[in-house]
Amino acid sequence: MNQVAFGEFFKEQRIRSGYKSQRKLASVSGVSNGTIARIEAGTQKATIETLRILSKYLTSTSYGEMFEKSGHFEGLTDEKRVQMMSHYDFRIEFTEEFRELIKKMAPSGKFTEEVKQDLVNSIENYVDENFEYTPEALIDLMYEKGDASDMGDLYMEVLETAKKHGVVNENSPNSPSATSRVFDEHIRSFIHLLIGDREHPFLGRIEGEISERIGALFKNHNVKSNKEVTISDKNGIRDDIPDQFANMINDIDNAQFKWDVLQELQDIAHEFHIRFNPAYEVGAKHPRSMELTEVIENVSITYHGHTVTDQDKQLFTAYLDALFRDRISSEK
Repeated sequence: MNQVAFGEFFKEQRIRSGYKSQRKLASVSGVSNGTIARIEAGTQKATIETLRILSKYLTSTSYGEMFEKSGHFEGLTDEKRVQMMSHYDFRIEFTEEFRELIKKMAPSGKFTEEVKQDLVNSIENYVDENFEYTPEALIDLMYEKGDASDMGDLYMEVLETAKKHGVVNENSPNSPSATSRVFDEHIRSFIHLLIGDREHPFLGRIEGEISERIGALFKNHNVKSNKEVTISDKNGIRDDIPDQFANMINDIDNAQFKWDVLQELQDIAHEFHIRFNPAYEVGAKHPRSMELTEVIENVSITYHGHTVTDQDKQLFTAYLDALFRDRISSEK
């Protein structure tokens, strides 16, 4: 969708969300009237930050949909575009759930002194000394978090305070169990992003990393799934392996565990250079250096559309051995 078409889409969503004028949306969102006018006219591309802010008010659409239609997912495959829309929607969905939790903790619009003091004790490491412990400030703080693990940590700290003061229990919408269930579809989506392509050249390595890292999280959190992953049966290699991984993880009713799982899955995506929109950063590690021999040995390599044959690979290897002979010898 080009900028003009997105501007028309944006205008339609503004009106459908109850803002009959650009000025009205500008007044509640803090985004300037001029910026909104230029977006609708198709003369200015909406930035990531602008979309993040406006997504709170344009209730007829979603954060992910606006990202997709504004061109921020350009270059991704259709499957990955849908997956990333889900991830952006997840961040908004999670933040809105946090908003509902804060409302329950401050039904009159203000925290009691007891709740406020417990919040000071629990989240002082997340804020500066001038932070105002008001419902509005806490909600804004969550919206500003760019790192998924920080979002999760903040939510869990506030949730513990809510539990202490009897605001939530296991049957309430903001309970740990309910929060855990919010993650399930997003974990499933990210698993499919990583290993849904069963022809990926490093599929085995990626599955190995998932198994190792998620296995470590099971141990660290002292949790055990009732489900397991079966690679093959009497009919051969199973085609539901991504769903099996997701089911095994989502069987655990532990929100902090699932936050940590999402962090690991996104780290793996970065390390194996699996592309997703760079705006969705979660403090991931730098991409790993890949061993060139692994690439050369891969059977699906092409060069300018031509298949690299075994003979070609032997020539490459011979050349590289000669090129790196002195350096390899010095390391022994």
